[in-house]
Amino acid sequence: MGSWLGLGCAEVMGDKLQIDLDQFLEFLSPRITNTQFNAKVNNGKIEIPAEYQDEIHNAEIVQIVILKPLSKKKSFPQTGIIAQLTANPIMK
Repeated sequence: MGSWLGLGCAEVMGDKLQIDLDQFLEFLSPRITNTQFNAKVNNGKIEIPAEYQDEIHNAEIVQIVILKPLSKKKSFPQTGIIAQLTANPIMK
């Protein structure tokens, strides 16, 4: 319990030990850091920039997010309600 006192999440009040629950739970929770960077993909292999290679090598968990560019032109099917309304708009 002495280490909790050193971290500031507990203090002795007379004959009682008072613990700040939020700080105590934060003390118990695992420490996770987050580093984000962009990397190119070449023939299905992710090219890790040189400045991040040591960090990746020593990591326990890596999260990968795949970014896909949005198509520039939205196309609608040739049949269906949108096609019918485009060909024959309702005008009142």
